[in-house]
Amino acid sequence: MALQPTTPGYRLGFVSLAAAVIGFLAGLIAFILYNLIGLFTNVAFYQRVVLHFRSPEANQLGPWVIVIPVVGGLIVGVMAKYGWRLGTRHP
Repeated sequence: MALQPTTPGYRLGFVSLAAAVIGFLAGLIAFILYNLIGLFTNVAFYQRVVLHFRSPEANQLGPWVIVIPVVGGLIVGVMAKYGWRLGTRHP
């Protein structure tokens, strides 16, 4: 008894469409995150609200350039540790 060759059928189209949608959404999220990095870099180092990414190399902060990333890391750490409790209700 010989096995019949199977045709891809509708699954190939569905999987291709799902991959295209997931790829598009991942690219959109990456674009948004890149612009948010630029926004926070500009706010922290240049006191400007601009989405354009600019290196913090030419800042005028002096020694504060070391403190700003440390403070940002502490804020992210507190948000990661305690932020999940803000959205939940406790009886």
